[in-house]
Amino acid sequence: MRIVVCIKQILDPDTIRISRSQQAIDDRGAKKIMTPPDRWALDAALRIKEADPSVEVIALSVGDTGVEDILREALALGCDRAILLSDAYINKARSAGLAQIVAAAIRRLRNVQLVMTGHMALDTGSGTLGPRLAIELGDWPVLMNVDKLQLEGNHVSGLQYADDKYYIS
Repeated sequence: MRIVVCIKQILDPDTIRISRSQQAIDDRGAKKIMTPPDRWALDAALRIKEADPSVEVIALSVGDTGVEDILREALALGCDRAILLSDAYINKARSAGLAQIVAAAIRRLRNVQLVMTGHMALDTGSGTLGPRLAIELGDWPVLMNVDKLQLEGNHVSGLQYADDKYYIS
């Protein structure tokens, strides 16, 4: 099985300062990190790989060369490969355009059975990449807000919490 995990780099909120004189955000000294929800998706994929060493986990990100740091982190955590999609056009893509670009890259990898994303990007508050990717990849099934992910053969199920109850999806 081949799993692609989409990861994004953001400014660490703990290192961003507010300039009172400029009345603006001062991010000059801010560190860049992998957005935590994407890190959780990566951890879930690596747990699947731990249970079945034949699983290949590929980290994929979009951005400039500065994003290489989180891709190296993904490799250090246990990913088999890391891919950076980068050029002037790609780096400016948002929402639907970004999903089209990432889906095209995933199709070129061939034999990808599972794509994982975090539930939202902390810098934009958006949680649309997963559903948009599912559409772009040909109406793949989508599991969202999953607390526990299980893989049995080629079937993925998840435990979701809604309305004060857990549901198996």
